[in-house]
Amino acid sequence: MRQDFHSSIDPSWARHARAANGFGDAIVVDATHGSAPGQSVGCAASRPLRWADAVANALRILADAARARAAERRQRRLARETFLVLNGLDGRALRDLGFDRSEIASVAYELAGLAEPSRARPKRCTRGR
Repeated sequence: MRQDFHSSIDPSWARHARAANGFGDAIVVDATHGSAPGQSVGCAASRPLRWADAVANALRILADAARARAAERRQRRLARETFLVLNGLDGRALRDLGFDRSEIASVAYELAGLAEPSRARPKRCTRGR
């Protein structure tokens, strides 16, 4: 009697080998029945689905990275434009805004959201009170 290949493999070893393929969210296929738990699809039919899922996940990761890079570029462009505008002001206008010329770069980065606010905000006191 010829023994079936799937029945000669230890099921726990086969599940471990399939789960360790590098894709953490891959479907673990039951080696004894040739299908994932709760599914009636055979191994050959489920393999293209797993690769499609892996490709879709990779594309999703790349799209998220591209969106994050675009958002960072927008923030840097805003910081650069803010720096150029503030750098064009004279010392008196900068003092009226509440900072010195040496703080222009940090103010631009804070306003663009690329740095945490670091300067103290004093309370305004009105005369006579």
